[in-house]
Amino acid sequence: MVNLGSGSITWTASSDAAWLTLSASSGSAPGSVTVTGSPDGMADGDIRKATLTLTGTPDDGGPLQTIAMPVTLKMGDTWGDYDPPGWQLYLPAILR
Repeated sequence: MVNLGSGSITWTASSDAAWLTLSASSGSAPGSVTVTGSPDGMADGDIRKATLTLTGTPDDGGPLQTIAMPVTLKMGDTWGDYDPPGWQLYLPAILR
């Protein structure tokens, strides 16, 4: 998480699925969170879906900013039935 403006921003991160875990659930910008999808118990062809939610709270009273990102975990060779959504986030997302 990066604040491109002035002041500071605190953030929270959450997942709505137990198989999608986060290395941190909150912090201050600049900061990072590692998201891990566990394939435990999945068979070939299984699909899991979850939502990763990131919320930023500026300390200057500015608007709360929330983004909800859909996450899909597919097991096996699934490229043949791949239908991309309108936008995608490839993990890991790294800013250097």
